[in-house]
Amino acid sequence: VDVRNAHFILPKFSWSKILLLGACVKTVLIIKRFSALAT
Repeated sequence: VDVRNAHFILPKFSWSKILLLGACVKTVLIIKRFSALAT
């Protein structure tokens, strides 16, 4: 694997991980807010 290619792929992978984590956190917060409103 070329070093340039590795530098190009790895940031993309970590960014997708961060975005996925952010989406999960948002979903959890929305669920918590809805459950708080429901009770």
